Amino acid sequence: MAGVANAANISTATAYRYFPDAETIQIEAIIRNDAGRDDDYLVMCKEKVSVHQDPIERVVAVHNIMMEWVRRNEAGYRLFIAKRHERIATRQAPFENSDARNDRRLRMISLALEPIAKSLGDRIEEITLRIAAVIGPEPYFTLKDVCGVDDTTLDRLAEANLRQIVRSLV
Repeated sequence: MAGVANAANISTATAYRYFPDAETIQIEAIIRNDAGRDDDYLVMCKEKVSVHQDPIERVVAVHNIMMEWVRRNEAGYRLFIAKRHERIATRQAPFENSDARNDRRLRMISLALEPIAKSLGDRIEEITLRIAAVIGPEPYFTLKDVCGVDDTTLDRLAEANLRQIVRSLV
């Protein structure tokens, strides 16, 4: 930590205030490598999603963005998920809820559903969570590792599932 703090021109105490250990820094680096700082990922996501009018296509676009990140840095995302599970399993505090990375998926899905959000009314939260349950690295790793599914089949299955889910909810 002292070396990292020195390289960043901050005190070791300041480094520990934001990053309790070296693993937390690694995880932050993984996330920022793909999505950039703060809300940069939303700007990029909006550019890619806004070309579509259909909410189904917009949700599929969000999924594709996330899969691009995961495939580009699969080991990093595995580490991120493993550390999160380790903290929960050992009853340590999980990553801070206020941390932007915890709601990145939800914010991206909300962006995809934005054109129809008013028509969904108070169902928007549940719909967002249902979609969140099937996109991202966790289902990817489950299908790949547990079920032995190749990337081409995985992409086909994920897209078909997302289309069906969004069609049935909206």
